Amino acid sequence: MPTGHEELYLVTAGHATFTVGGEEIDGPEATIVLVRDPSLSRGAVAREPGTTILTVGAKPGEPFTPVPWETSRDVVAHLDGGRPAEAKALLLDALERYEDKSVLLYNLACAEAMLDEGDEALTRLEQAIAARPSLAEDAREDADFASIRDDPRFAELLG
Repeated sequence: MPTGHEELYLVTAGHATFTVGGEEIDGPEATIVLVRDPSLSRGAVAREPGTTILTVGAKPGEPFTPVPWETSRDVVAHLDGGRPAEAKALLLDALERYEDKSVLLYNLACAEAMLDEGDEALTRLEQAIAARPSLAEDAREDADFASIRDDPRFAELLG
């Protein structure tokens, strides 16, 4: 999802390939890549082990506001590691800190489904899809929803 941020990337170690708006940019150590257009998609892939990239960004003319991916990174590790209770605790705390709650609610639904809290999971998933309809597509194949996949309410949410 686009953040609306301008971003600056500095390769502090290693070598990466950046893709900005479909254009590839070679990024050996000390490369700086500035993305002024917030609408451009961007990403980077390490080309060698130990590659480190410092990233700084914010919406033009505004101070930086954290976005939920910082929390989601840790949550996904807990979900993938079979620790849904730890993921749920992080997510409940994070809901208070971020304006965009859609992905947090989606991941909370995943954690609750893994904890066999089906009613709660369906409620969170409904909230997540209402905030970001594209999450319904993700939910169709998400293994985290195995415990609620046969619930008719699940199919109804996905349309």
